[in-house]
Amino acid sequence: MFARWTSLAIGLWLIFSPLLLGYRTAGPIVHDVLLGLLASVSALAALERPALRFTAGLPGLWLVLAPSLFGWYDGAIGLVELTSGVALLALAWVPSARSPKLASQRHAARMTA
Repeated sequence: MFARWTSLAIGLWLIFSPLLLGYRTAGPIVHDVLLGLLASVSALAALERPALRFTAGLPGLWLVLAPSLFGWYDGAIGLVELTSGVALLALAWVPSARSPKLASQRHAARMTA
């Protein structure tokens, strides 16, 4: 659950980073806001359905690849996108505490006790 909330925080950071860091062009602003929204929505979806945790990795993968594709390695922009992307990719692999397999194991343990 911690990983999903952290992914949500990273999404919010992406939404507000253009304002806080003063991006100068519209392309990176729109890119980071849209990817932040996508990361936030996928993190919230993963809270309800733990199997969807890998959907948060998709914006992360794009954030890692986009700066090199579009040449946005402009100091703060490249750093924000690269670190956010790597963090989202890493957090996508963290299993949720409410995964169905773990829940069924806990339920089975309670039934035998």
